[in-house]
Amino acid sequence: MNIVTSIETARKKGASDEKILLEIRKQNPEKEDFFIKAEHRGASASHILDEIIRQNKEEKIEEDATSIRRRKEEERRRKFLQKIEEKEKGEKEGFATPSSEAFTPSSVTPSPEQEEISPPLSPPQKPPEKEKQVNRILVIIVILTIFALSVAFLYRILFLTSPPDVEPVEIIIEVPIPRAPESLVEIDEEKDDIVRFPAINSNEHIIALRKAMEEMERGEITRIIIEDQREEEPRISDLEDFFRLFNIRSPEKFFEMIEKDFTLLIYTKEEKNRLAFVVKAKERDLDLEWSLMRPWERSIERDFRGLFAFLEIEVEDTSEELNNFIYERPGRSNPVIRYRSIPSDKNLLIVKDSTSVYSDTDNFIEIGRTSHEEKYEELKVEDGWYSIAINNTEGWIEEDAVIEVEPFGENVGLYYSIMEGRMEDKIVFSTSLESIKVIIDRL
Repeated sequence: MNIVTSIETARKKGASDEKILLEIRKQNPEKEDFFIKAEHRGASASHILDEIIRQNKEEKIEEDATSIRRRKEEERRRKFLQKIEEKEKGEKEGFATPSSEAFTPSSVTPSPEQEEISPPLSPPQKPPEKEKQVNRILVIIVILTIFALSVAFLYRILFLTSPPDVEPVEIIIEVPIPRAPESLVEIDEEKDDIVRFPAINSNEHIIALRKAMEEMERGEITRIIIEDQREEEPRISDLEDFFRLFNIRSPEKFFEMIEKDFTLLIYTKEEKNRLAFVVKAKERDLDLEWSLMRPWERSIERDFRGLFAFLEIEVEDTSEELNNFIYERPGRSNPVIRYRSIPSDKNLLIVKDSTSVYSDTDNFIEIGRTSHEEKYEELKVEDGWYSIAINNTEGWIEEDAVIEVEPFGENVGLYYSIMEGRMEDKIVFSTSLESIKVIIDRL
């Protein structure tokens, strides 16, 4: 069964064009570039199948024409050989010896006139045996010559003659482009990027997203817009699609309080690109913190396990609430960031003014004092003492001298912050501390 018959049979049985196209792609991996180019041009599964049917029917017409030429050539050769055989048979019958009854003298009594005029009859002479052999050789030579010419003709048609150059016809199909929802984060057109890519299945979603995260280089924030083309009418993937893609489990009433439209972002300034997304509440004053997010904290890391696996981030399996961090912004509000980062994070210590720094925790040899309230990088912690670097020397300070411990650097894990606005409330989710700070400043 050829591909045209297979497509028509599958359609009669009720199979969708998307399923038929998927099966053809599996059976013809060498044609994958053709399918990808057609999809990038916006061709739907139905249009691609119609083009396949049209091209295969043209090839079938060319094959039929070639077959007709072959049959005509075979018929001419057969008639030629038949004529040669009939001619040879006629020559043999013409030299046959007359029967004795037909030519006996007693059967016919010639008249006196006939005896005088007619010469004596003699039987026809048979051709010599050598001439017969020469004739047979000539016939065989002619037959072999015709056969060789026929084989040469067919070989030239099948293998040497190239088909006429036909310029490929580009299929231009107007596919409606769905409009993306307005970004919930301010996008700077000079520094930031907006990447939009189509996908017809979950695997393409994940492959395209991973490729985007690996290749993004310039700018701080890149907005990712996924165009879902699994249905006849393309649409923009929403938050529910994103959760389903990574098997993220949400609280029962999550989508009753949160809009499905969301903004997916990649932060491209750190060593590794980090993923973040922003959602908004359906109504104001829903108390998102205590009615939604705080109860979710005890299982949120397990619920985001599929996304963390995709990002190659290992988090602890715990049922404890997240940690609290106040993001201080001079002249602006100081939002609360709830977080739990991986254990290898570094911290900054906010130290009291005029704190003594010792070189040894046993002998308490003072090597200096902090000049004012300042932040120092935590080197290690031991028995209620923090090791810091001061005046190019490693020293120790007491735990009571530390006002606050602040995570910094490449801190990865789960971070979220509820941002209350005049018009709408938003929740920022991120996988790094640096990226959530940048996104909060853009709101």
